[in-house]
Amino acid sequence: MLKTENSPEHTWLAYCGNYCGDCLLFHGEVTDLAGVLLRRLKLMEHDQSAHHSPQLPHSEIYQQYCHRLYEALYSIDELRCTQLCREGGGSEFCKIRKCCVQHDLDGCWDCAELTQCSILQEFDAISLEAKMRTLLEIRENGVEGFLKDLKKRQKLVRKTPCHINPHLKSK
Repeated sequence: MLKTENSPEHTWLAYCGNYCGDCLLFHGEVTDLAGVLLRRLKLMEHDQSAHHSPQLPHSEIYQQYCHRLYEALYSIDELRCTQLCREGGGSEFCKIRKCCVQHDLDGCWDCAELTQCSILQEFDAISLEAKMRTLLEIRENGVEGFLKDLKKRQKLVRKTPCHINPHLKSK
């Protein structure tokens, strides 16, 4: 199926079926928190404290893995999307976007080989199941129908007391 004229809301739907409006990386929440934690740990010279406090519980393990914590925080701090997927945001290495653009597909849901896709098979089993469920829902209901249902689900989530995403607050 070839790409069709879409609503402005459609641009927020990535080729893989993810909705950029719900993405923590797009909003920067995770990256901001990682950056704050990284700066705070560096300010406190936290990496050195494990070496000077061997009596603390697990200090040997911490000494061993402290550098990995910093590497992970640096990596997370750099994981920020500044554009929507359809506008060139996300990872430049995204195989899904490259495939959809190359085959002139609106998204994976338009691909005849969806259920046998080798790119999607790279996801772990739980992620693949969720991804496939989303893509098949988009295929069945159409993009606009999926987005309409998504908005209904988002309203329900916003009413849930344990939901903490500040970007999805009720207006």
